Amino acid sequence: MSHWTRVQTQLVDLEIIKAALAQLDSGIEVLEKGSVRGHSHTNCDYVIRLRGHYDVGLKRMAGIGVQPFQLVWDEYGQHVERELGQGCEKLLQTYAEIKLTRDARKQGMRVSKTKGKDGTIHLTVTTS
Repeated sequence: MSHWTRVQTQLVDLEIIKAALAQLDSGIEVLEKGSVRGHSHTNCDYVIRLRGHYDVGLKRMAGIGVQPFQLVWDEYGQHVERELGQGCEKLLQTYAEIKLTRDARKQGMRVSKTKGKDGTIHLTVTTS
């Protein structure tokens, strides 16, 4: 019996964001409280410093409790897209993979991974 679930990824855990970025490219760094580079600049809680002249910002959403980060970037010239995918999909996908795997293993489950021809990742979680 299988159960299919689709996950809408919300970036909440900064350490998992850093782990996802390291898995994608060890040269990407995360800076605290900085200016996000683009055609113009904007300030964010954290800055994902990419190669070139464009970055991605992480702004913590307002609210009660732990709130997700909002991703902020300048789409001009597709600089961010080249490194993190359209809509930062590579970052979101890698974050979701790491988060799900860590959470499942904490509960004593096993996780196996397959990658589709189109780059999609399929994770299968099974009980021990």
